[in-house]
Amino acid sequence: MFAWVSRWLEQRRTREILGALVLLALLSMQLIGPVISRLGKHSSTARPELEPLALKLVPVAELLPPGLVAEALTARVRKMKKLAILQIVLLAQYGLFLVLF
Repeated sequence: MFAWVSRWLEQRRTREILGALVLLALLSMQLIGPVISRLGKHSSTARPELEPLALKLVPVAELLPPGLVAEALTARVRKMKKLAILQIVLLAQYGLFLVLF
């Protein structure tokens, strides 16, 4: 099987197609959660035993890059410029850390 994949990846066109499919798969995984929450039942009604854990993890999620972006946008909309700038600076520090290491 690995020999087949290796042979397929030797061709430029196949690499481009597989790269596009991987990119599409990664982007579609990002959209699964919002789509399910809109179309399906709310997650707290489906698994109520997980709700306390989810509430404990929300502050942690807000400190990760996607949470920082969401909080910065929310703070900017609510006219809290200093908080928005602080969160953008933290996001820039994440980026700087990744570039340096």
